[in-house]
Amino acid sequence: MFRIMVQNVFCIVMGTPPSASTKKKKGVLPERPTGVFGVPVAAFGCTEEQPRGSLHMHIVLWGGIPPNLLQAAGGIDLLKTAISQAIDAIACGELEPLLHFRHLIRDLQGKTPTHACLYKSHHPIREKKQFLKDVQRVVNLSNVHRHTRTCTKGKHGICSCRLGRPVHLSWKTTAKQIKVLKRLKNTTTVTKLISKPDKTNVKVKKSFREKKTIVFEVDFEVLSEIEAPSSNSSLLRDYSRNPVAARELRQIMYDLKRRPSGNPEDLKLSPEDLSDYTSLSSNYQQRLRDTLRSQNGMVVEYNPLVSTLLGWNTNVSVLGSDAQDKAALSYLIKYVTKPPAERAHSLSLLYHSRRDRYGHQFQKTAERLSEPPLLKQNFKQAE
Repeated sequence: MFRIMVQNVFCIVMGTPPSASTKKKKGVLPERPTGVFGVPVAAFGCTEEQPRGSLHMHIVLWGGIPPNLLQAAGGIDLLKTAISQAIDAIACGELEPLLHFRHLIRDLQGKTPTHACLYKSHHPIREKKQFLKDVQRVVNLSNVHRHTRTCTKGKHGICSCRLGRPVHLSWKTTAKQIKVLKRLKNTTTVTKLISKPDKTNVKVKKSFREKKTIVFEVDFEVLSEIEAPSSNSSLLRDYSRNPVAARELRQIMYDLKRRPSGNPEDLKLSPEDLSDYTSLSSNYQQRLRDTLRSQNGMVVEYNPLVSTLLGWNTNVSVLGSDAQDKAALSYLIKYVTKPPAERAHSLSLLYHSRRDRYGHQFQKTAERLSEPPLLKQNFKQAE
């Protein structure tokens, strides 16, 4: 089922059939069928398997405009405005404030909503108003980040969410330049332990060249204005000295529109919403007011059609620079080199699937196969 759905997403939604698909058609770029993200050039995806048994896929899609062109156009006001409007049509990062209000009320009351995939979506063209409501419902139920223990993992999760939630708010989609800064973090002295025959350890310092370890701390700064490109990379460069344009060193990325949600007094609350709000304690009311304004920063980027069609959590991020493109490919490399399903996870998935298929008849067979010799033989057959 997962393979069929992934193939339909590649073929129908994105317009890039897989290499093994019979629907694969080659042609020049203007004649290719468009998908939800525009004219597709290529796509690459990897499936990730988890111990709990769920499967999900990471996909990188190259559209008609390459990332280096998006990066270069970020400093031109006319092109920047047109590209921002195109990005708003395929990627969103906000919800209606009233939905955020109801979402926070539901969390404070401890209610569990119905999963988004159990609702039936409407046609996006013939029933546009109902479809827009479907989009808001699916994103509200599936695409709002919630802090868990995973957010505190790693060095980035010590003082804040390692996924960067909530992100900062912005009144419109615009291009911003990020300047990378390298600071000297610390200098450590390395010592070596030498064991003597009397089993005592003596600390001996290494040479000056070996005892110092320089560690740089990478930080970044968001510039207020985008800098002009280097003269060596422009069309007005000196071709006698620089026949080939220099590589673009500016880090220009696009920030999605995420407007503040305001206060509860600014919303058009129904009598039921107002009753739920007044029934909260003063402490909960203050927590809701403090959280509501920046709640759009917790929305995971999404595409309206893809989210409503699939009915579960999706993340659509725009790669607007070469650095983001390379980072995404490097992120997928570990899933290419990693086995698609680890041995321990594979047997667990096989066990549960056969148990659901054959019921109690499989229970006796599973107990017999749990013996060490037969279990080892079962491992070899699974390979």
